[in-house]
Amino acid sequence: MPAALNHYHVLGTSSSASFRELKKQYFQRAKECHPDLHDGSAAKEEQFKLLALAFEVLSDPHKRQQYDATLQASRGAPVDLEQHWQPSGHNSIMDTHADDILEELIVGNDVPLFATFQTLMRDLESTEKFVIFREAKTAFHENHISHAYRLLIRLVRVSSSNILYHYYLARCAERKKMPVRAARHYRQCLRIGSRRSPPQQLAHVHQRLHRLRQRSGLVGRIAAWLQPPDDHVIIDSERQMIDEVSRSMARLLNNRPARDRNKSTAGDRINSRRLLGSKRKHK
Repeated sequence: MPAALNHYHVLGTSSSASFRELKKQYFQRAKECHPDLHDGSAAKEEQFKLLALAFEVLSDPHKRQQYDATLQASRGAPVDLEQHWQPSGHNSIMDTHADDILEELIVGNDVPLFATFQTLMRDLESTEKFVIFREAKTAFHENHISHAYRLLIRLVRVSSSNILYHYYLARCAERKKMPVRAARHYRQCLRIGSRRSPPQQLAHVHQRLHRLRQRSGLVGRIAAWLQPPDDHVIIDSERQMIDEVSRSMARLLNNRPARDRNKSTAGDRINSRRLLGSKRKHK
């Protein structure tokens, strides 16, 4: 292993690689070291874990920014590839960062509740919605709003219960000067959150909806005055992370009766096939 091996080396890309290049390299390298394609080789398993971790970090705009800053500070010194990078200044969209992680990986992604990131990325076909969301989030942060908006519209159609999909779609609608649509998706975040067990408070979403109403004329300002945002802030710390993940998993598990969850999963699979079919047609 080279002394200065980093996530870009693992994927075989440069530090200026676009999301499309990252995705292409991930799927190409995954075929080369996927343990299921090499008789369960332990060596390939380790390579695949590093590959999945590299893609997980570099495909997230916040984590990639933090990781690049760390690389620059290290000036070529060895970087611990096993460390899970989290941007220190990034606040969670949902109640905790653990909730964000589970929402992105599990809700609408047709994977077992206690799956790890490596478990998710091992099934190269079932990762489609996750990868599309990462592409949409990257496009949003790179100010390619129309592209992000189109991707998020597709995701919301096939996985309407994912809070993060609605949240980023609302952010895109705001940037596209579509306040009515933005407000609708912020409210949908709040409706979904209120049905979780225990309910999601979503203080960040409340605040964004409040600010949007303040900018939306007299009626909006009256609504903002009548419904002030909740000032309560839930503080996320590393010490609380394990408890938060457990609580979030329990919330998702208890959200609906088992029969309803099975129906929803089947529906999501059908919609996923439609999503993939639509994507191929666009190609």
